[in-house]
Amino acid sequence: MTELQQTLAAAAEQLRIGDLTQAEKSYRAILEAVPDHVPSLFNLALIAHHAGRLEEAIGAYRRVLELEPESADAYNNLGNALKSQGRLDEAEDAYCAALRAQPDYSGAQINLGMMWENQGRIEEAEEAYRAALQTQPRLTQAHIRLGNALESQGRIKEAEAAYRAALALAPDEADTHVCLGLVLETQGRLAEAEAGYRRAIALQPRFAGAHINLGNVLETQGRIKEAEAALRRALAYDPDVAGAHMNLANVLKSQGRLQEAEHAYRETLRRKPDYAEAYSNLVAGKRYTSLQNDDAKKILALLASPDTGEQEAMYLHFALGKIYDDCKLYDEAFAEYRRGNEIKHKTARFDIAAFKVYVDRIINTFDSEFIAQQEAKGSTSELPVFIVGMPRSGTTLVEQIISSHPRAHGAGELDEIHKLAMQDVPSYPEGARVINNDAMGALAREYEGVLQRGAATDTLRVSDKMPLNFMHLGFISLLFPRAHIVHCVRDPWDVCLSIYFQYFPSGHDYAYDLDDIAAYYREYERLMSHWRRVLSAKRHDVVYEDLVTDQKTKTEELIAFLELPWDDRCLSFTQNRRPVQTASMWQVRQPIYTTSVHRWRRYARHLGPLKESLGMHGTNV
Repeated sequence: MTELQQTLAAAAEQLRIGDLTQAEKSYRAILEAVPDHVPSLFNLALIAHHAGRLEEAIGAYRRVLELEPESADAYNNLGNALKSQGRLDEAEDAYCAALRAQPDYSGAQINLGMMWENQGRIEEAEEAYRAALQTQPRLTQAHIRLGNALESQGRIKEAEAAYRAALALAPDEADTHVCLGLVLETQGRLAEAEAGYRRAIALQPRFAGAHINLGNVLETQGRIKEAEAALRRALAYDPDVAGAHMNLANVLKSQGRLQEAEHAYRETLRRKPDYAEAYSNLVAGKRYTSLQNDDAKKILALLASPDTGEQEAMYLHFALGKIYDDCKLYDEAFAEYRRGNEIKHKTARFDIAAFKVYVDRIINTFDSEFIAQQEAKGSTSELPVFIVGMPRSGTTLVEQIISSHPRAHGAGELDEIHKLAMQDVPSYPEGARVINNDAMGALAREYEGVLQRGAATDTLRVSDKMPLNFMHLGFISLLFPRAHIVHCVRDPWDVCLSIYFQYFPSGHDYAYDLDDIAAYYREYERLMSHWRRVLSAKRHDVVYEDLVTDQKTKTEELIAFLELPWDDRCLSFTQNRRPVQTASMWQVRQPIYTTSVHRWRRYARHLGPLKESLGMHGTNV
């Protein structure tokens, strides 16, 4: 063996074991003897790249390509180095050159796809990943990246299939189990998502991200104590994850542990001072008496910063609006809320014409003749209590009162009725006319099983306080003709204004424009008038203004309607420690107050669209 061969062998071994300093010396020694020795040039480029000496690496890759113009590996690695410098057009050219030199080079396809994905060119990224899989169908990374691209496009079922394909090839990849869990969670398949996160944790016990996702899915299921434990484990493994601190704060706030929640929000902001959503959540659970506070100053500074993006600004405007409202600076408050709503409205997708058509279809389907034919069908259970109405009409307060009764349980806002209607009734609402008795009974049992989670065995009433179930009262009457329906009513102007001042994490696309809110309210009013005409179900109206001014009388009437014996604990609902996960989680921990009655009058000068749509005073339904 020649001296050159010995040095090459030694360099290769040094590179293999990770002794990069000695390997670099060896390769430089080779180049002194053979200046254009391509393998040594290439490996020196790799070493420089690994060390972060990007300009040196780029120069070495280019020298390799001068000597071997068809080296696909050199082009691919050159693309990686250029991408690290942010020279994305040059990186794309390098990846494409690699593919011209070797069209089946799956590594270059994946690198190109990842760069396109980061640029928001999702469809092109998808094509690149699919091309990689054509060459190497068993390439796990390509399946995972394809799943990410499909998920970004909202093609959730296809993303699920891609992640499952990756897991079939590499079943012990914890990251992939988390990816699959997220798409399952998006589909509402919470038990499966939970199982995926737990599998990831079994494979990698200190995987903080898996613990965080497990905490989130447990919170969604209302398993608040378990969620808190999962998030605390995540923080034990990685205490600097700001998002975990914020999720923990949300869980604490839902339990009424407001001081602990504030501490957790501040821990969030200590780690990520520009976390706009954390400011929004923090401010929502506090009362401010002066603008001379650090929160307001920091929010104003972030809004003035050129580094604050539009999405972050939206959260900050809502937060600042809340502070101004607390301080009775109503013009300034409305201006901030308007700015936040204008940003959100850009991405909202509310079509009032389509919504009117949908309401027409519900009314035409569930007419008086059809309802009368169904009265003897459905479940005979009197367990469910459906609390309905417009959002911000007092539904959370009413459920808190009901759930304070020892023989009642509050299940919170369940999406189950909507899911049953949309997933299990073909062509809903018209399809409800052809459900047979067996299918109706199966749907009722499925819903009742969800309703009973967490309820004691001697519970007589369980409430579902999904306000938007007002759209499904006809369907509900088929499933549970003996159910109790509690309709929460509030001054229309106050309802509409409160919706406009509330940021909703999901749904409610009508909520970010006063004209849209008023139009939605009119459709709600029209539908509730229809239900009053055609339904014989037990229904009780709770008027928010009456409840907060005469708590005892109205609470007694409510409990009597539910056919429960009176219990004084219903008047002490603030002592009820059940988790509350709605936008009103802070308010229901406070004693009854009347300051929200006729709140709209403070903002009357700004409410022109409501005046035109609802009339000067509005009318309760």
